[in-house]
Amino acid sequence: MNGFGFGLGVAVRARTGVAGVPGTLGEFMWSGAQGTMFWVDPKEELAVVFLANTPGPVRRHYRELVKWLVEQAVND
Repeated sequence: MNGFGFGLGVAVRARTGVAGVPGTLGEFMWSGAQGTMFWVDPKEELAVVFLANTPGPVRRHYRELVKWLVEQAVND
């Protein structure tokens, strides 16, 4: 994952501008095999849990869509 490193069982954003989805330095996340994901953004005081059963390539689309929509709502 571009822009992310790893720490204690989660992916941690280490660089901005290369991940393909919005976020801040220090946010951390993890995703499951069937489309579930969570992320925590300490700077924005935001925690999101997304539960979906979306196997196959479409799961990435929905993960990114949810991330974009939540980030836009927070930043507006």
